[in-house]
Amino acid sequence: RSDSAMSYAFSKKALLAASAYGLLRLVVISLDEATPLLMSIPRAAGGLDFNTSDIGLALFGQGLLLILHVLIIYPNLKKWFGTLQLYKFACILIPLVCCVLPFLADVYDLMSRTLFWALLEFYMFVKVFSCSMGFTSVTILINNSAPQHVIGTVNGFSQMAASFTSMIAPSLAGSLFTWSLKNSLP
Repeated sequence: RSDSAMSYAFSKKALLAASAYGLLRLVVISLDEATPLLMSIPRAAGGLDFNTSDIGLALFGQGLLLILHVLIIYPNLKKWFGTLQLYKFACILIPLVCCVLPFLADVYDLMSRTLFWALLEFYMFVKVFSCSMGFTSVTILINNSAPQHVIGTVNGFSQMAASFTSMIAPSLAGSLFTWSLKNSLP
């Protein structure tokens, strides 16, 4: 059985699932790295010039929204749309969330502080909604993609791919962020 488990772990289906999970982790961890960086840099450099309390408040709001999403929203959406459709939707939303992040600094001065914070928390909700939906869905898809006798091997292989991309994502995101600041592209 171990031979069949290893051959299944390296099958096209399992490799696609592991790659999807690894890529998702790379993008989401990079986004999680870039978000507080953008919040902390000065307005003149294209950031939000938040202090640590403001950054903490924004991330606290994101945490509360994550709990709401995992306990209430995702289970209901899964009943209506199914896991694969939710994963596909997350794959559409996450790049949009990444693209919108730098524009938060551009709209900061166009509205009141209260309205900006409402917009920021809405952004954080969409961010946590799409990322959590992606992670939950891809994990379910991985677990459903393998027969019971090889699920541990396939899951372990997927976790290995995700761990590798989780290891490189902060350095990659930090380096790209630094490069963008040096080239006036926040």
